[in-house]
Amino acid sequence: MFGRNRRDFELSEPDIADACCDFIANRLGCMPQDVLVQLTFSDEDGFGAEITVRGIREKPMQQLDLIDAIQEYVADRDRFRGGDSGVTHVELQFAEHRGVYAIVQFL
Repeated sequence: MFGRNRRDFELSEPDIADACCDFIANRLGCMPQDVLVQLTFSDEDGFGAEITVRGIREKPMQQLDLIDAIQEYVADRDRFRGGDSGVTHVELQFAEHRGVYAIVQFL
């Protein structure tokens, strides 16, 4: 996840789904393993995620929620590695062969 250039790296679709699981679990007081995430993208609606917790459908995540989840995920992992993540810029992308991915930059 953290490449040679610490200022710019990509998160894959599975990493983004993990970020969403952590984000939802923290807010609902459950375990990340209880959360199922289906990332979505459409030209009309942009990026989002369908959320199910313990078999119950929750309010979908919107694009800004995804960005918040990614920023928290990156900050948590960077602190674990002894870094100081500071502010990050997240740009969500979609490619047919890759699905949803994010370009993350430390500012």
